[in-house]
Amino acid sequence: MPGWKTLTIAVLSGFALAAFLTLFWGWPPAVGVGVGVLASAVVLLTSVSFGTDPAQADAAWREAAPDLVEPRARPLPEPDPGVTMDVVDPSQPRDGAGQTVPTISR
Repeated sequence: MPGWKTLTIAVLSGFALAAFLTLFWGWPPAVGVGVGVLASAVVLLTSVSFGTDPAQADAAWREAAPDLVEPRARPLPEPDPGVTMDVVDPSQPRDGAGQTVPTISR
C-alpha cells in the first residue's frame, strides 16, 4: 500500500487535471473526472516502481523461501598451466560447424 504522501500527490494531480480540463477546456465533467482518475492511477503505478530497493526485495524473498534459492555459482577453477589449446587461424575458410574446410592449393 502506498504511503499517504503518494496517495495525496496522486489525488491532487488527478483533481487538478480534472478541474483544468473541465473549467478551461470545457470538457464534460464526467470525462474530466475520468481522465483525472486515470492520471491518478498512472501516478500511483509509477510511484510503486520507485518503491523498495530491488536488492532488499531480493534478499527478503531469499530469507522467506530458502528452498527456492539456487546455490551460488562457484568460481571457475584456475586454468592448468600444462594444458595447451589449439590456436585457430582466422584466415582459414570454415563451414557452418566451425570446422576448417580443406582447400586445394595449385
